[in-house]
Amino acid sequence: IRAGGNASQQEAGRSGGLDDPQRYQPFLRRWWKWALPFALIGNALFLIGFEARSMWMVSAAIHIGAPLLSFVYAAWVLLYADRLTFFAPIGQMALTNYLAQSLIATTLFYGYGFGLYDQVLPSLMLVLVLLIFAGQMVFSRFWLAQYRFGPMEWLWRSLTYGQWQPLRG
Repeated sequence: IRAGGNASQQEAGRSGGLDDPQRYQPFLRRWWKWALPFALIGNALFLIGFEARSMWMVSAAIHIGAPLLSFVYAAWVLLYADRLTFFAPIGQMALTNYLAQSLIATTLFYGYGFGLYDQVLPSLMLVLVLLIFAGQMVFSRFWLAQYRFGPMEWLWRSLTYGQWQPLRG
């Protein structure tokens, strides 16, 4: 746990839940199924509330829907990690993909690009997010079939070691 983490993060680290996820499988298997509908309803409230400018809906989504959806994601990762290897390439290029998402999103939404901020409804935003993510999945798989690291991971590694690292190999 990094310094400054909140109490629940520190407790999660001290509990050893991430060291021995099998120990928590019965709990995770039981509760993710109950959390998912409330998480989806909470996040649907966000879309509806944002479009309707209803702050109570947005607040409910942020305080209920988002934490429950985070729990469901974490449970799935801990329970089904062996089935999620399809996503490994995008994780291996996390820095490259993060920076690419930032560049794409700021170009779409900020004034130096298309200036679409506050012009796109969250439902369309979801479609854009899925398209960007799908494109990054394809690119990551293609790139890593030819190279050892993503471009930014290679640069970061080279700067860390103080010499150019082999990119192919």
